[in-house]
Amino acid sequence: MIATNLAVRFLLEVAGLAALAYAGTQVADGAWGWVLAAVLPAAMIAVWARVAAPKARTGLSQETRQRLGSGILLLAAVALAIAGAPGLAVAYAVAVVVNTVLLGVLGANDTLAAVEAVAR
Repeated sequence: MIATNLAVRFLLEVAGLAALAYAGTQVADGAWGWVLAAVLPAAMIAVWARVAAPKARTGLSQETRQRLGSGILLLAAVALAIAGAPGLAVAYAVAVVVNTVLLGVLGANDTLAAVEAVAR
């Protein structure tokens, strides 16, 4: 069950990138839309790698990084709403929250910590 939720988390992360790219094309016209479609996901990747990735060297606990990651994903939901897709934004936000709760309840933080220890 934990592996399934971790896989869902990964898919939510990829969907967050797609949501930000879509939002970029919707909030600006022409070339600026395409620029935003590239810059917004790139910014998410940069922030994610710095503070939320399992191998991020921040001194934060895995649980804290997971919550920060959920916050980043919820910002992608906000971007969807701003882009004119409020229904999709709500569905995405609910999926992120449910996944975050399930990962916490099922002890995925312990699993991620173990994976991180083995990777070192």
